[in-house]
Amino acid sequence: MAEEYLTISQITQHISRTLAKDLELKKVYLKGEVSNFKQYSSGHCYFTLKDEENQLSAVMFYSSARHLKFKVENGMSVLVHGKIEFYKKQGKTQIKVFKILEDGTGSLHIQFEQLKKKLKSEGLFDKSHKKEIPKYPQKIGIITASNGAAIKDIIITIKRRWPFCEILVFPTLVQGEEAPPKIVKQIRKSQEYNIDVLIIGRGGGSIEDLWAFNEELVAREIFHCKIPVISAVGHEVDYTICDFVADIRAATPTAAGEIVVPDYKNVKDELDHLNIRINKVITNKINYYTERLLNIKSRGLFKNPEKIYQNKELDLDFLKSRLNNSGNSIIHNKENKLNSLKNSYIIKNPYILIDKKEEKCENLAQEIKYKSENLIKDKEIQLNKIKESYSIKNPNHIINLKSQKFLEYFNKLEILNPLSTLKRGYTLVKVDGHYISKSENLKKGDKIEVEFSDGTINTEVLNKNNESD
Repeated sequence: MAEEYLTISQITQHISRTLAKDLELKKVYLKGEVSNFKQYSSGHCYFTLKDEENQLSAVMFYSSARHLKFKVENGMSVLVHGKIEFYKKQGKTQIKVFKILEDGTGSLHIQFEQLKKKLKSEGLFDKSHKKEIPKYPQKIGIITASNGAAIKDIIITIKRRWPFCEILVFPTLVQGEEAPPKIVKQIRKSQEYNIDVLIIGRGGGSIEDLWAFNEELVAREIFHCKIPVISAVGHEVDYTICDFVADIRAATPTAAGEIVVPDYKNVKDELDHLNIRINKVITNKINYYTERLLNIKSRGLFKNPEKIYQNKELDLDFLKSRLNNSGNSIIHNKENKLNSLKNSYIIKNPYILIDKKEEKCENLAQEIKYKSENLIKDKEIQLNKIKESYSIKNPNHIINLKSQKFLEYFNKLEILNPLSTLKRGYTLVKVDGHYISKSENLKKGDKIEVEFSDGTINTEVLNKNNESD
């Protein structure tokens, strides 16, 4: 019988229909590790699911991928809901994914951690951005549900602890998809009322109930808020993104009311204590200065003030007397000195001083003349001796001495002249421009230059030490 061959399209069509008929493959739940994850500009996601032994291609179209609440990353362990189908164009089996959850945690938790990591890397949690909560606020804003338990707990706590402040409530939804934009709207509105501090929060609930306070737009609005913000969301164990962005976190709405204002009873006790201390300090000061005033008043100067200027008059008279005595003494000394100068011999006979100076000048002139004449005579004697010397009278004698000395040096150099050696029948040997004095400095094959008195010849060393070629 002739074999019936099928086309590729026929067999792939058959495989596709066979898989489509299997009801168990239309709704499958798989657990695996993500690898080769890619999301294209169209929004479609393509990746591979694998375990220790096998792998399966996966595709998640934009219609499903747009509902992802977290970023899928390679190496992530996930739980996948989808259906198995056969992709005929590439001839491969794949899973069409409708939903992805991280293995062991919900998608909201994944989204929470990813947003937390993102905002932290941008610096929204840094302590340097935290604003200080005023110690005694006069106007407090509260953003929460108007009919919830949280608003009651906060107001009751504030009024009990600090009834002197004004409270403004900005009601908003705190749960559901419409809650985040409404919370943002009320944060912006609260900044128009000159508020000292703002409380944002709600009562407890599940992570889904609290999710409005994990939205990125709410977190960024809190970060940019000009008013110091206290986050009071849920119970003590509940943490939201708002808790990290806010300037301070309160464990509960009631705790927020305790943080935002002081307890007036404690403030009153502190003021009473300060009042007692101030009164005590003032009383001590009054007593101290009263005692000092009495001591001053009891001094003799205040009883007899005349003594002040009487003593000063005595001091003035004493100083005047000293001044007169000192002036008279100076005048007397100057008069004596002037009289002494008037009676001096030089003042009476000033020409005598001139005569003495003239006599001194004449003596110096005679001394200079005598020393200069002696110096000239000495130099003349030295000059005559030089003129009478043998060398001056016979200059050829010096030339002869120098010529004789020159011949002695010339003869010595002639002895050392290597050319003289050549004239006596000897030769000089050079290799590469250097003179050779010993045969051991030569080796076979050296090019040598032999210098005679009448010229040079070039040759080569053929053997050495009686060795043949």
